[in-house]
Amino acid sequence: MSNNICKIFYHTKTAIELWEALEIKYGSAEKGLSRYPCEKIIEFQMVDNKPISDQIREFENIVYDMKL
Repeated sequence: MSNNICKIFYHTKTAIELWEALEIKYGSAEKGLSRYPCEKIIEFQMVDNKPISDQIREFENIVYDMKL
């Protein structure tokens, strides 16, 4: 960790306390998936129970967000 972050979280005594403090500050990875298009594209899956046109539109929107 950088020195600034280390100073902030230096008072934690266990790894669990540190993990919980970091999760509160930065959010969990699952919450972050909605914010980052490149992570969305990694998680994107084609499924049989949705129309292919909807899935293609969703994929195109993710690609468009990545371009921005």
